[in-house]
Amino acid sequence: MRTLGLAIAAILIQVASAYSCTWRGVECIDYEVISNEAEYEERQYPETMWISVTSEAMTLFEAKRRSFRKLIYYIQGFNDQNVTVDLTTPHRTLVTRGASGHRLANYTMAFPLPAELYMNPPQANDKDIRITVEPPRRYAVKVFGGKPNEQQWLTEAEEFIQAMRKGWACKPWTTSTWPRYDLSILGAGA
Repeated sequence: MRTLGLAIAAILIQVASAYSCTWRGVECIDYEVISNEAEYEERQYPETMWISVTSEAMTLFEAKRRSFRKLIYYIQGFNDQNVTVDLTTPHRTLVTRGASGHRLANYTMAFPLPAELYMNPPQANDKDIRITVEPPRRYAVKVFGGKPNEQQWLTEAEEFIQAMRKGWACKPWTTSTWPRYDLSILGAGA
């Protein structure tokens, strides 16, 4: 397995606040900009709650199709409270590659839950969907545009990782994340 878990988010547009932020009418997660470097921005995110599902697939496209369908069922009311859950942003997908030479990968797609549901989140009727709490985290984020294919994501991610190795040499980091419009590195212990 690669030492860095690569992640692709389905949608991560500039986000602002889990409690008051909206992007195109959708609730988004608050973050604080810690530093703004030439090649990336360092951000601090608060504790968040996520729904996620993991799919094994040959391609990101195939995994996103499977996972997105399951998560949409959950937010459309296929949960123990039979409630519709508002869509939120960012969406993200963690990619865990298999051993060298294996084409299959595990893709874990996740949506943040709306803050109003943190105290009593609806439990999924689908056993494959997990609800997790992520503690406050610090991310480094590279912003870029376009509609990249999977290979372009890999190229952007590798360039970002190299920039992070230079800029964050003194800081521990664990996961490379590259959402649709932003690339992120998860800082350890932040």
